[in-house]
Amino acid sequence: MRLKEFKTKIRKIWAVYPFFLAAFPVFSLYFHNASEILPWVFVKPLIASLILAALIFGAAKLLLKDWHKAGIFTGLAIFVIFSHGHIHSAIAYRFENLFALGQYKFFGCLPLGIDDILVSVWAILGLLVFFLLWRTKRNFDSVTKFLNFVAIFLFVVPTLTSAVYKIGNIKPRVLQEIESSLGQEIPLNVEEGAIKPDIYYIILDRYGGERTLKDFYGFDNSSFLDFLTEKGFYVAHQSTANYPRTLTSLASSLNMEYINFLTGIAGENTSDQTFAYPLLNNHKVGELLKSQGYRYLHLGSWFEPTKVSPLADQNFLMGDLYLGIDGFSTELLETTLFAPIIRRLSSRTSSFEFDIQHRNRILYQFENLEKIPLLDSPKFVFAHILIPHEPFVFREDCGDRTSTNKLSIPSYLAQLSCANQKVMKLVETILASSKNPPVIIFQADEGPYAMKYPMPKGKFNFKDASDGTLKERFFILNALYLPGVSTSDLYSSVTPINTFRFIFNKYFGADLDLLPDRNYIYENEDHFYKYTDVTERLR
Repeated sequence: MRLKEFKTKIRKIWAVYPFFLAAFPVFSLYFHNASEILPWVFVKPLIASLILAALIFGAAKLLLKDWHKAGIFTGLAIFVIFSHGHIHSAIAYRFENLFALGQYKFFGCLPLGIDDILVSVWAILGLLVFFLLWRTKRNFDSVTKFLNFVAIFLFVVPTLTSAVYKIGNIKPRVLQEIESSLGQEIPLNVEEGAIKPDIYYIILDRYGGERTLKDFYGFDNSSFLDFLTEKGFYVAHQSTANYPRTLTSLASSLNMEYINFLTGIAGENTSDQTFAYPLLNNHKVGELLKSQGYRYLHLGSWFEPTKVSPLADQNFLMGDLYLGIDGFSTELLETTLFAPIIRRLSSRTSSFEFDIQHRNRILYQFENLEKIPLLDSPKFVFAHILIPHEPFVFREDCGDRTSTNKLSIPSYLAQLSCANQKVMKLVETILASSKNPPVIIFQADEGPYAMKYPMPKGKFNFKDASDGTLKERFFILNALYLPGVSTSDLYSSVTPINTFRFIFNKYFGADLDLLPDRNYIYENEDHFYKYTDVTERLR
């Protein structure tokens, strides 16, 4: 009898599919973003998803008294929770006019949003399924077998694909290769007792150069540039980015080296952008300044490589709705049923929306930059501010825009005008509040997303880009306030790669040659490290 019972237990089918269903959204999201994120970011959301599935499973078993029924109810709950955001987006897109203001007038008077309608549907569906499971006497062994197979298949495919992708792009001693490729240590020769100026390196993402604004957009930016000149800035009127993307551009400027050596490390045929991440996590500029007693203050954007810096002494993080969790977890959370619930329960209901978060983060960065001059010196301040980068959340007078998603030149110029006002106020504040004259750099990492001459065949397909597209993309703002030193060695076409070479020479006694100012594109997203020199095409 005991042997028979043992064999029965062995043959018993366990409902494991709810846990695979809970893991699937995490690995699926990771798979679709594998080229831009580090491999361990999925661990925390995966654990949270599995705990959620276990809690629902346990509660359902307690009420339904059957593992198979509990599995079915849990599987439905996991599906609803993780598909809510996708269904919301599909409805919003399909019935754009009906929900133009985010609400539908039910019976002509009761305002209901998409979330209100969906949550009502989920509640009714959940109660109905729970009631049917509670009443039925049916055996669900075969259903459990089938769902186990489906869930495991859905889990295994993205997991194996992601693993193969990452393993295929792992090369031995990558960090050591990167470190050795950046060259030898840079000797500095600072006189004892010399005053070390505070250094502000402020990136205004996608701030187009004077040439782009005037020739392509018909916008005269001379009043802003004249303001900077009058304040003592050297404005490089013909400056261009060395690379056309934030990651590669900042990696080169903060390490004062071209990063084409990554081709030999990562290979030409990879889309894995994370090979360049170490160049931002531990950049040479920050390390050198910290060796000179500087305190490193970091104000990052939502862009994961600049959001926080492990090298910084202090990271300024805006307390947002999700308590500053990483971008991957936030993106996953935004697709779940928890998002509208958190919006309703939070006192900062609307701050969940990406556009409003984008606006609030920009305001937060400028507000803190105005306070930083009062902190102890010497300090190195790095700020990556996504303005005039889209979404376009500011009007020309810096008031809130109600429609932000349309990529257009007028919207871009309005946000750029707001950026000008913010920068001018910030300049006045820093100069007035600083005990000693600081070094201030306002620089773009890249030009605007091509609007006059759109990118061909995809978002970033530079291989087939026209000269117009490249010029629109490469010309950038580059303005340097360098008190107490001669700027006669500078020139109008100086590029970001030489910014800190010049600063270390003038203020820290380094002996660095200025590098030739070159411009490189990568082929496309699948060949992120396949570089081509396009300097002559920008003349």
